[in-house]
Amino acid sequence: MAGFKIFVSGSKEWQTGHECYHHSYLTAPPDVMNITCSTHGRYVTFYNERKASTVYPLNYSKFAYIQLCEMEVFGQ
Repeated sequence: MAGFKIFVSGSKEWQTGHECYHHSYLTAPPDVMNITCSTHGRYVTFYNERKASTVYPLNYSKFAYIQLCEMEVFGQ
C-alpha cells in the first residue's frame, strides 16, 4: 500500500477532486491511520499504483496491492 493517495471529490471523476493525502514512499504505512482532510465532497477515493518508469525500494511489490480492511468517513 505504500505510496497510496486519498482524494475527495464532488463527482465520480476522482482525478478532478482534492488530493487530501499522499503516503510517502519511504516507509510502509502503519496498521491504523487517522487522516484529516479539510475539504468537502461526496466521494472518497483510495488510489494506489506502480509505474513501470519509477524505481521503488526493494521491499516493495512490483504490483499495487491494496490490503484495506476498513475506512470510516466522518463529515459535518
